[in-house]
Amino acid sequence: MTPRADSCSAMIAGVREISLIEIGAGWELHAKTGTMPELGWWVGWVQKEGRIYCFALNFGRTDANLDTAPRIQLGKACLEALGVL
Repeated sequence: MTPRADSCSAMIAGVREISLIEIGAGWELHAKTGTMPELGWWVGWVQKEGRIYCFALNFGRTDANLDTAPRIQLGKACLEALGVL
């Protein structure tokens, strides 16, 4: 491996480590929330059975949805409905 490839591998491993939020039966959920003045989001991926499922949810930001918990709950419900979790 070249030094650049080693560096990329180390960065990818670091992202996987810090983004891991939950482990289930045969799957790993990696995700991150974020906000801007008028927008909130929850993005990430699920690793399951050797496959990667990417997702991104955007939410209009109001006082009622400043908290990240509703974004995560809705996102996980969608992933469960799709059979990813």
